[in-house]
Amino acid sequence: MTKMHRFLVMCFLLGTAFTARGYRIEEGAYYVGGGFGVNVNTARFDKEPRRSPGVQLPLIAHLDYAIDRDFGVFGDFIPQFAASSLALGFKGGAKYWFSFLDTPYVPYAALSLTTSFLFPSGKAPNHVNLGFSPGFGMNYFVLAKFLLGAHVHFNPSIAFADGEKKFEFSVLAYFDVTIKI
Repeated sequence: MTKMHRFLVMCFLLGTAFTARGYRIEEGAYYVGGGFGVNVNTARFDKEPRRSPGVQLPLIAHLDYAIDRDFGVFGDFIPQFAASSLALGFKGGAKYWFSFLDTPYVPYAALSLTTSFLFPSGKAPNHVNLGFSPGFGMNYFVLAKFLLGAHVHFNPSIAFADGEKKFEFSVLAYFDVTIKI
């Protein structure tokens, strides 16, 4: 290798080392995004007329705020569509990013309170679910302000429908795109 090649390689390595610091969760930053996925209800109302859908297709809109590099709070709005119903879900909670890894991949663990309102078509009664949602996921910094993510959240809850209540459990898996603002 010539001296010029060595110099160029050294500049490239130093340049990428400094720019890699931009690929991380930053204190005080807001992250807004949206995505889509699937919600599978494994334990649910399964007898007419209170039947809950077995599978729903959610669209997710979310806002995260990084309190510091590791901890943050978030809120999600999740409309979910099924063949015979529409559900509107709301989720808010705390998130811990494993940002000490200093990589463009940022795994996280989350815990949130959740509520959803199910509006079935026809004469079936509406449902209200109250619960909590532990979850985990991974965000990948494609650019310093553009992230792709894959997430899984578990949703144990109590469903109230037409004067009855029942334990329900669902698993929400989704992909999203997020922008740091």
